[in-house]
Amino acid sequence: MIMMKICVLDYQFLRSKSRANIITRERYHRVIPALQQAAQKPEDAYSEGALLTHYLLLLFEVAATEHRKSNMWEHHSAQILRILQLRKQSLGEEPCDFITLWVTYIDMYALLTTTGTGSFSKAIIELNMLPAPEKFLGNNELNMVFLPEAFRQMPLLLRITRELTLIALEMAHVGRKLRGKARDLSRSIIEVDLHQCKSMRDIQTLLVNFRVAWPSFLEMSTPEEHCLDELVKLPGGPFTCRIHIHMFYRACVIYYHTSMYHGQLLMPAAAEVEEEIASCAREITLIAKKILDRKRFKFRFLVFPLFIAGMASKVKEEKQIALDLIRNLEETSFGSNTTTTRKLLETIYAKQEAAIAQTGTDLGVSWIEELESSLEPLIIFGL
Repeated sequence: MIMMKICVLDYQFLRSKSRANIITRERYHRVIPALQQAAQKPEDAYSEGALLTHYLLLLFEVAATEHRKSNMWEHHSAQILRILQLRKQSLGEEPCDFITLWVTYIDMYALLTTTGTGSFSKAIIELNMLPAPEKFLGNNELNMVFLPEAFRQMPLLLRITRELTLIALEMAHVGRKLRGKARDLSRSIIEVDLHQCKSMRDIQTLLVNFRVAWPSFLEMSTPEEHCLDELVKLPGGPFTCRIHIHMFYRACVIYYHTSMYHGQLLMPAAAEVEEEIASCAREITLIAKKILDRKRFKFRFLVFPLFIAGMASKVKEEKQIALDLIRNLEETSFGSNTTTTRKLLETIYAKQEAAIAQTGTDLGVSWIEELESSLEPLIIFGL
């Protein structure tokens, strides 16, 4: 069974369209029936094997985006949620809670990219099943070793990361509601606008409060060009967390100003908002370039910020840097997820250029509408 689970994520399927592709499809479709047949006792339905199987199948679905027009990742996340609930009733504390955390991250990115509903993360939070941030520091099964200085810094950094994740989830849920209300023709424009204003203010308050609470982790004491030189002196764990917080926060700010509801870019924006978007896009591209110039290709979380920065930037050189960096990450990626993301960004660029040539502005181009119309089950996750 373990070998069958590993075969599901067969490298050849995710990197080629050869006969290996067909073979792995067949293996994929045999996994769940085999799992059901192997269940001899009631507790087998929520065994560690069942949990890991659905987790691997979920990763397969996310990674194989380009190869599949339909996607069952949300089916697997629902099965994982069911299994986790049964295991909580039986075991109390979850030994494999890293799966809970990672599926929550995937669910967040799916919600941000409008591919998912956010039902998994919503249920996990409501049921108080999201593991405490510092819990992973003491999990010997994860084989994570930290230097004393790193171990001292990590609890706070993990708590900040969790706080930012919860803000991003709330923002993504609000965005989904606003887009849904805009499509609901039974609602008056005034009703939608009033709800939109309050919801947007609430998210802005969360983002501002986060920046006020953690200025030393977000503000740069030196110009962008030298910021990484300071951070790189940190141990590995804190360095990774600091970069993630720095980049993802700026991606959230851009998302808030550009991607919350249909037609948002067409709304008049204050000069300070335009400057904030430009500043965030510039910082993301500059710092990501410095990281990848140092061959830190394991930083897969750079894909989403780079996509958002490239989409929002008005500077041609920055847009090209963002695209080139995603292409660099694509070379070491697993599956077609990053490739599909890069192709989507290229499509957005082409439509922005065409719109500028025709109307003088690209504000009518929406990456979310483009993704929805493509029918690609893409989650910009960065595998």
